[in-house]
Amino acid sequence: MILPNLCLRARIKTDRGLQKCVSLFAYSPTCLPEEDWRNMDGVIVDKYTLGLMKQYGYQYHEKGQMIVGVLIQDVDVEVLKILSTKIQPLMEKTEAIEDTVQEETKETEETKETEEKEEKETETEDTEDLVKLMEKLETEVD
Repeated sequence: MILPNLCLRARIKTDRGLQKCVSLFAYSPTCLPEEDWRNMDGVIVDKYTLGLMKQYGYQYHEKGQMIVGVLIQDVDVEVLKILSTKIQPLMEKTEAIEDTVQEETKETEETKETEEKEEKETETEDTEDLVKLMEKLETEVD
């Protein structure tokens, strides 16, 4: 049975450069924790997909430079269902963490923008005060 690679366009940066990514369960490398990914022959594969590949054998199906699917012989459909059911809560938890990080990053950026705006306004006010003081001094000297 040829199963689709859900991460066919994903690349993971490693010390070897950008590497192809294969997962039959996660649609993005960020859906699973970093420790759940393994390097197998220059391709980064999640440990669940890797387990199936080792147990049943595999062959990558490629289109150009992308691995679009994995041929796994005689895989039990029930095994796939059980794995998908077990992995889903983990992916949801990882997505929730990622969403929180993105929100915190957005809040930090907004806070930084607000602080920069306030600092600029303060500089403008200070400059205006300095101009007024200089004008006052000029009139007093005259």
